[in-house]
Amino acid sequence: CALPICPPASQSFTAKAKGIWEFRQNLRIPGRIGVKAGGQNIANWTYDLKPDLPPVIRLTKRPGTTPNQVLKLTYEMQDDYGITKANARFRLKPSATQDDEIPPLVKPPDFPLSIPAHRSRAVKQTLYRDLTAHPWAGLVVELTLEARDEAGHIAKSSPVLMRLPERVFTKPLARAIIEQRRMLALDPENRWIAGTALDALSLAPEHFIRDFGVYLGIRAAYRALHQINDEVDLSEVIDLLWDIALDIEGGNLSMASRKLRQAQERLRKALENGASDEQIAKLMQQLKQALGQYLDAMRKRAAKSRPNSKQQRLPGNRVVRPQDLARMLNELEKMAKSGARDAAREMLSKLQDLLENLTAGPAPHERREDQAMNKWMEDLDGLMRDQQKLQEETFSNRKPGTDKKSGTNRALADQQDKAPDGRNGKEKAPAGAEKNARENKDAKRQQALQGRQKALRQALEALNRQLGKMGLKAPNPFGRAGEAMRRAERQLGKGRNGRAAGEQGKALDNLRRGMRAIARQIMRRMAKNAGGGPQGNRRTDPLGRPLPANQLGNAEKMRRGSKNAAEEAYRIRNELKRRLGERSRSRAERRYLERLLRWF
Repeated sequence: CALPICPPASQSFTAKAKGIWEFRQNLRIPGRIGVKAGGQNIANWTYDLKPDLPPVIRLTKRPGTTPNQVLKLTYEMQDDYGITKANARFRLKPSATQDDEIPPLVKPPDFPLSIPAHRSRAVKQTLYRDLTAHPWAGLVVELTLEARDEAGHIAKSSPVLMRLPERVFTKPLARAIIEQRRMLALDPENRWIAGTALDALSLAPEHFIRDFGVYLGIRAAYRALHQINDEVDLSEVIDLLWDIALDIEGGNLSMASRKLRQAQERLRKALENGASDEQIAKLMQQLKQALGQYLDAMRKRAAKSRPNSKQQRLPGNRVVRPQDLARMLNELEKMAKSGARDAAREMLSKLQDLLENLTAGPAPHERREDQAMNKWMEDLDGLMRDQQKLQEETFSNRKPGTDKKSGTNRALADQQDKAPDGRNGKEKAPAGAEKNARENKDAKRQQALQGRQKALRQALEALNRQLGKMGLKAPNPFGRAGEAMRRAERQLGKGRNGRAAGEQGKALDNLRRGMRAIARQIMRRMAKNAGGGPQGNRRTDPLGRPLPANQLGNAEKMRRGSKNAAEEAYRIRNELKRRLGERSRSRAERRYLERLLRWF
């Protein structure tokens, strides 16, 4: 029996197995406990009680988003005896719903947080979760982390407002369907409005819907939403609309990434829960298969969107090869088989971190450079339009003889307006007042023209500075354009609009020459990037395969090209036309290329 000395009591053991006995009792105050068998003391212990403090949980970084629009949470948890359960809780901002009294159709995207099986007192974790399929994606939510210990104490982190990552749909039909899906999820009363919108979207399918399966899916969702009875499961309609949007967009990569994350999650839970070696081996095989499908989908996406840039990269422009991933998987499998489950979990976390930051095509900083260059060209186009308009106004407001009339002639003309006697002076007074008012109006107009010219010159100087930040050199014609603008300012200040218009014409000519020079710089950069950046000298693609000599790309040949300027311009123009003809390019890229093409 077991005998707590204070307070005195005794209790018998319960047999659990051969040679194993168990005794359980809640201890509420400090004391001693002894074990007797056959009237003899076998053991004695003195014990003390320490209060179980509530756990602590907090975000160590603001919630982030990977290039694949996956939510990234970095957090830490502490408890004196270990945490048993933790979750991420989301709540919509009240203003995000159309009617606060009507609850949203779908539940919040809450999910459990990763906890080590051995209940560490302090845990630091990084977790990824794809929430793009949830109807709340793109909305502002309040995130709170919640932890529970074995004593039932619950701790919460400070709430954080954030916008849930959302998938960017580029096809107009897909975007429209996602918008109706979100509206329906936030308020079930919108089923009729959403159904009517889906009915309108399915009109004239021969012009707007190429896939007959997509058309049937839209019609099925429309009929379900417009049924009179309430037996329709609207959550199924929401799932159907998501699948339709993915089909329209071409969602093979999304499906592959979802399967890969599911395989990673199953393996993570198995490692945490002490699964058998056979189960771990089975899950490892599923992870390898899912990873292969994901990489294959990424290669196809890269080949379709950017034929000359089949790259898989990490931030920092580092290329990831399949053999690198295979090596990580092999190490993970060895750790799991050898019993080093914690090390295996850490390796799985590193693999997941790498895959979530993996992108197909150009590196993120290259896309940012393209966007900056596109914005720069838009600004330059606007400047040239404004300069052209200003030249037209300057020319139309010129006065015959103002560019040649001297100050003496103007004074003589003023004297002729004065009468030699009182009578003539009285008659001329109204004409003199009208003339002064007209001159004041003309002077203000001239000042406005001069001010606009100065603003355009300063805008050009700012564009030149931006070129330096983008790694491009401001061409000499831009300098000559700025000088011509400055001379135009001075002529406008003197009222010589004819001469000012001439200088403005020179500025426009130099701006056009400068644009062509910038286009050549851009094409040389594009040719250099086509060689693969830091990996280009290896003459292999980012997957480690050697490139044939005839696949170096037209841009690489152009970089070696002719010394003849006309031939170079011809080559650039043909290359721009070829790239513009690729229908898979985004609208922004096509606008970028169209501007370049106008310069040649």
